[in-house]
Amino acid sequence: MSIEFIDYDDKETQMRGLANRVAKQLRDALDTKGSASLVVPGGTTPVPFLQELSTQDLDWKNVMVFLSDERFVPTTSDRSNTALVRDALIQNKAAVAQFFAFWREGLTPDELANELGAELANVGPFDVCVVGMGLDMHTASLFPSMDRLNEALIDTQNRRILAVHPDGQPEPRLTLTAPMLRASRKMHLLITGADKRTALKRAVQTENPALAPIKALMTVHRPILVHFSH
Repeated sequence: MSIEFIDYDDKETQMRGLANRVAKQLRDALDTKGSASLVVPGGTTPVPFLQELSTQDLDWKNVMVFLSDERFVPTTSDRSNTALVRDALIQNKAAVAQFFAFWREGLTPDELANELGAELANVGPFDVCVVGMGLDMHTASLFPSMDRLNEALIDTQNRRILAVHPDGQPEPRLTLTAPMLRASRKMHLLITGADKRTALKRAVQTENPALAPIKALMTVHRPILVHFSH
C-alpha cells in the first residue's frame, strides 16, 4: 500500500492546497472525457475546502458530485451532509454542478440504499475522492465493528451503497462501500491534528481493516495523498 503526505503550515493553506489539487484533477478528467466525478466527505472539517473548491474555474456543469456518506435525516436537519454540501460547495462557480444527494422522502434506509445503488450501477470509478478519518480510524460511515461492516468492506454482491447504523450514532447512515471508494482514480485524505496523524499511523500498522476501516481504502495501485495540518 502507499501513502504520501503533504504537510501544510496551517489549515487555510491546507484547504486551499487540497482544493487546487482536486480542481486540477477534475480538469484533467474533463479534458480527457468531457465529464468528471467527485466524492466529498461531510462534517465540519472539510467545509473550508469545499468553499474554496466552489470558486475554482471548471466546467462545473459536467461535474457530478457525490457524498461519501450521509446521515439518514431530512435535509432540513443540521446533521444533514446533503445540506452542508449544498451550502458549502454547490455555490459560486460550482452552483451548476450536478449533485447526487443521498436522501429521498418516504423510504426506509434499506429501501433508499437499494434505490440509490441501482442509480449508481453505471457510475464509477470516481475520478477524484476526498475522505476524512476519525480518531477511531473510521472513514465515510465505515466504523470499526459496526453492523454490516464486513459487507461494506468486502462486498461480494457488487453493491455500491449500504444502510448501516453504527453503535453510538443517533441515526442510521448511508455509506458508499469500501470497494466503491477504493476504486477511485485519485484518492485524498484530509486530516488535522497530531492525534489524527497518530491514528492514521496506527491504521497503517493494523492488519485487520475491520479494526481500522480507513485501511480498506489503501492499495498498492493508487496511493492515498494525505493532506495534513496541525
